[in-house]
Amino acid sequence: MSSYIRLTDVQDQVMTMYREGRDRGESTGFKTLDRFYRVKKGCTTYVTGTPGHGQTHFTFELLLNLTQSKGWKHLLFTPETGSDAEIVATLTEKYTKKKFDDLPFHPTDRMTEREAQITTGYLSQAFFLCDQSQTMTVDKVLNTALEVKKDHGLDTIMIDPWNELSHDFSQNNGREDKYLEYTLGKIRRFAR
Repeated sequence: MSSYIRLTDVQDQVMTMYREGRDRGESTGFKTLDRFYRVKKGCTTYVTGTPGHGQTHFTFELLLNLTQSKGWKHLLFTPETGSDAEIVATLTEKYTKKKFDDLPFHPTDRMTEREAQITTGYLSQAFFLCDQSQTMTVDKVLNTALEVKKDHGLDTIMIDPWNELSHDFSQNNGREDKYLEYTLGKIRRFAR
């Protein structure tokens, strides 16, 4: 078996792509962003930036958009967002576009108890949380993803932040760069 592919081996696929267009992926739900980036199953996306500047909230909005437009399901590992209940409260705020808490300076913007209940029920069909009581590694997150996919279906995994995972550099002679090379490759292959 050869370890290379001749261009003519994929010519039929190329011609189909020419006629039908490339798979550009799904809309992010943000028209201005769609011009530059779209979400594709089987691909990985890394959102980076200065801590505390909205990467988590942006990603939540993106995942909610994909749930509403395509019915996608998501596994979240996001311990810095807070407890499991706090994560769900944040998602309900983003979905309803109303405040979860009773804030004196926004008394009319609060969702009703019924809205919180209905929204939590709806979101529970699309969002699953990694068990924060366990020490999580990349392998544990990926195994959890396989479990969720088998039981409910799954389209995305959110790991936020990377440094909250437990990492073992010993397999790579203590070299973080080699660990990252191997681990990010493993995640990319898992996504495919």
